[in-house]
Amino acid sequence: RQFVQSKLQIFYEEELAVHLVIFDEVLDHIVRMDRVLRQPLGHLLLVGASGAGKTVLSKFVSWMNGLTVYMLKVGRNYDVMAFEVDLRHVMKRSGVKKEKITFIFDESNALGPAFLERMNALLASGEVPGLFEGDEYTTLMNECRA
Repeated sequence: RQFVQSKLQIFYEEELAVHLVIFDEVLDHIVRMDRVLRQPLGHLLLVGASGAGKTVLSKFVSWMNGLTVYMLKVGRNYDVMAFEVDLRHVMKRSGVKKEKITFIFDESNALGPAFLERMNALLASGEVPGLFEGDEYTTLMNECRA
């Protein structure tokens, strides 16, 4: 508990000015998230009420493990095509550049069923069908080999 509280204090100062109260259930979630994110190809699906702290805890545990946090910037004109561009970007950073990334996709990012279908495919198989095609796929494979 003291270790997490000391890390949380540094996190407040360096990253977010959101103060969390650490009680046993929060500590349990932090430990579980930490265990999963330390595993190769570790990924989580967090479900709970909006405003319960899932995003802040995800950012905190990612920060503790040296992971870069990537969140979508959804605006009025954001559509499936823009989402696919974001997915390509984050997947290239992770796969080609070997950057350790936490990709946070919350309920406000799910603007329609197509968004959920792509995220489901990514979580289930590690890829989104049709995301990289033709010359873009060939370029990606060459970048991975280099």
